[in-house]
Amino acid sequence: MLDEYVTRWRLQVDGDPIVTPRARLLPVRLDGLPAMLKVATYPAEVIGNAVLAWWNSDGDDSRSGVARVLLADGAAIVMERAVAPRSLVVYYDEGRFDEAIAVIVATARSLHAPRATPPPQGLVPLERWFADLQAAAERGGAGFRASASAAASLLAEPGERTVLHGDLHHENILDFGPRGWRAIDPKAVEGDRYFDYVHHMFDPDDARVPGLEAILDQVALTARLAGLEPERLRRWLLAWAGLAAVWWLEHGESPEPGLKVAAMLATTFAPDQLA
Repeated sequence: MLDEYVTRWRLQVDGDPIVTPRARLLPVRLDGLPAMLKVATYPAEVIGNAVLAWWNSDGDDSRSGVARVLLADGAAIVMERAVAPRSLVVYYDEGRFDEAIAVIVATARSLHAPRATPPPQGLVPLERWFADLQAAAERGGAGFRASASAAASLLAEPGERTVLHGDLHHENILDFGPRGWRAIDPKAVEGDRYFDYVHHMFDPDDARVPGLEAILDQVALTARLAGLEPERLRRWLLAWAGLAAVWWLEHGESPEPGLKVAAMLATTFAPDQLA
């Protein structure tokens, strides 16, 4: 699968292949410059590649907010590869939350800016994603019910809809040196722009669940920097925590991190707000 594109595009292999459930990746060089070959193996990832190219489409690279797409053909793209040393993961580990969140907010703002051309076809609305959460709530569980209630109220008033990244956390924004911080790996999703500001506050991969005070501090800071309404952002985080728990359960992983965050956030709302 990778060899075909290496040959066609005259790429120089520059590392070992990376296999994920939805794609095959290979570090390469194109005309001597570091790049990454990505071949999507899942339909949504193919559309995600198209979204990445679309965010590059206006010709103003300084404002695109994403890695530059160098070559593209359906499921396969070659994009520039980040080799600069800074890392938002390290920022978080060092407690530099203000700096990290400022980068995430600036990146989201670039991604949500209007484009001159229509977005790719096939984007999935958030309503379809959150149908999984509603089904889990109907089967039972206080955490799922609280999250589903939050999601239902938000989706009933979908706010400012846009093409979303869908997974804009600190591992999906990389340092491209003089070109600044850029996002990679978008999902094929559209909906309320608030949704792109919740993923960095809770990592369902991490069993270490942050405390409620820390979460609320990040909500407040994110809302202030992005000009968002804190209560709506907190409600979106509650909805996302429940959906993450559903997905982890479906993949045979523990849903506990998501359910713990949902339970904590539910206590910040009056009972009638989550009815």
